[in-house]
Amino acid sequence: MKITCRDHTFLIENLPHQSLQLSINEQLIPLQKIETAFVLSIDTLLDIFKKKNHPVKFVDKSGKPISFKHLSEPLDIAPNSYIKQGKHSYFIFIDQDYELSLIYNKKPSIMNFYDQDVLFEGITRQDDVLLLKFSFHSKYFEVKQPHCFIKIRHQEQKIALPINRFNVTPVDARRFKTEVEAVIEPKLVEQLLGDRYNYDAFNANIYDLMFGFTIREMPISGFTPRIRHFKNHPELLNDEHWLSLNEQHDVLVRPYSTVSERLAMRLIPVPVETVKYYADPQPLLGLDPNKKTIICFEYPDKAQDNGMIFFKYLVDQHQKRFNIFYIISRSSPDLKNLVGYENHIVFYKSPENIEVVQAADILCHTHSSSYALPFATYHTEALMQTKQKLFLQHGVIGSKDVSHIYGKKMPHPFTDLFVVSSEREKQLIARDYGFHPDEIIVTGLARFDHLITVRSRWLKRYKNRKKLLIMPTWRPKLDTYSDEQFMESDYYQEFQALITDERLKSLVMDNKAEVSFYLHRNFQKFSHLFHSDFVDVISQDAFTVKELLENHHVLITDYSSVGLDFSLMHKKVIYYRPPVLVGEDNAGESTDLLPGDVIETRDALMESLRESKMPKKFKRHLSHIYAFDDTKASKRIFEAMQHHFQL
Repeated sequence: MKITCRDHTFLIENLPHQSLQLSINEQLIPLQKIETAFVLSIDTLLDIFKKKNHPVKFVDKSGKPISFKHLSEPLDIAPNSYIKQGKHSYFIFIDQDYELSLIYNKKPSIMNFYDQDVLFEGITRQDDVLLLKFSFHSKYFEVKQPHCFIKIRHQEQKIALPINRFNVTPVDARRFKTEVEAVIEPKLVEQLLGDRYNYDAFNANIYDLMFGFTIREMPISGFTPRIRHFKNHPELLNDEHWLSLNEQHDVLVRPYSTVSERLAMRLIPVPVETVKYYADPQPLLGLDPNKKTIICFEYPDKAQDNGMIFFKYLVDQHQKRFNIFYIISRSSPDLKNLVGYENHIVFYKSPENIEVVQAADILCHTHSSSYALPFATYHTEALMQTKQKLFLQHGVIGSKDVSHIYGKKMPHPFTDLFVVSSEREKQLIARDYGFHPDEIIVTGLARFDHLITVRSRWLKRYKNRKKLLIMPTWRPKLDTYSDEQFMESDYYQEFQALITDERLKSLVMDNKAEVSFYLHRNFQKFSHLFHSDFVDVISQDAFTVKELLENHHVLITDYSSVGLDFSLMHKKVIYYRPPVLVGEDNAGESTDLLPGDVIETRDALMESLRESKMPKKFKRHLSHIYAFDDTKASKRIFEAMQHHFQL
């Protein structure tokens, strides 16, 4: 087939058909044939199409689409073979069903022009840059210029990678193979990290890789498909590529295959001295080789949860028997919580961080054990699998299923020993999370020792305190929104309306009370969007969660596990769940184990706030959620760990 475009007219030649028609809206519109060419003029097109449409098919006299599935000779399509006049544009192309089509005022999709086989081929180093290699097969047309883009997941901006070189090779009458090398350079990484990036922190961003291309024959859509990376590809294990970022830091560029077998990357800046130590480790801390080494950690920038409490217990009670360390970032505001334990602190991303993890026998984690190291590769993940792990948790697991996060997941289990707070919770973890009962220990949570210790003191000292804390949890996906998008969400509008509600203001003023509003760490970046003339909107660094819970006497939350912490201090918890905020993840969730009333309307919430004491029925139910009323959880955890791991 040959297609040219002259004087705003399509000329279609070399078709083995006596007639050619357009099938549109169940009508067949014949094309005029002049000598050897079927003719489709701008005048005819203007009569046919009045608004942007989906593609329409060319058919033969019997109404059968014109197919190129068994193409034996290359197409002869002239450059710029499309019509554009004013606001009107028309494109002829072969669709994904191999059928000749036409579309009006919409560029044909790139999906029609390649075999949907774009494949990651690996990363190599060239001087001071990395070359990302991928290949794909274009259909019918030779690629004029390939493109490669990198994008932070859930964000809009795409950044183009420079193309170092590309090569196009004809394969057969229908296909061309294109091999591409895109450049990853230091200034690109710095652009992705941004001006405000904290080099001491963990970079949680995921970077997706996409591609596109242009052809000479016509413009095609700007949609950029994800590059594929199959889990059986030989490059899967070659995932450790270091790039010099600046004088202080190198960056690990780690490609990996996602669940859907697409190419994604992690970009992890690491101090130069740590990278050197990783390549050539030498003793730094003088660890006693006759002692087992135990490491505790939470998020890299946190020391305020079960990890910190259990760490302090270990140092206070067992430092003569074990090498004990806590991993935390150098810039963490929680360092103040570790005063007096400085000799047992290892800074995140330091050479000592690598040393203690390599030497560790037990990893005590409150979230993922991967937070122990500043970066993850197949090499370090293999190292982590040699370590015994104790999951300290950061809350009691109720009816909400989080097994996709904390399930055992063989052959690389999430943890080896799972801390729970009751027989009910143990049965749940054994039934739904894949752990054997012997791998689950009913000990209670370390941080509850402190809560129970201060409970009686708090009740005496602050029994007349009138401080209300509003502390909702976060919502998946909303944390990726821009400020403008977040302000349009039901979440923002509901809680902004609550903290400006005149009835709440009157209640506060009449009782000379104080109200604080505190967002989950994943939503802290949106704190500046909330405003009220009688509610204090608190930033993450102003107080720890523990301090907030201790200093308030009523808590309003929605789903957060801090409700149990609060209730263990015998203080009132209200679960505020208006219907607009109940997502699919929470719909139908049992409320039997909640230590407070579930309230769905603001009217009912205002009524509930007239009483500030914890209802007796919830005090009686606490033992079903948390089996202990003592301060020995850390001791029980240690003894169970000692027995299970034969320390």
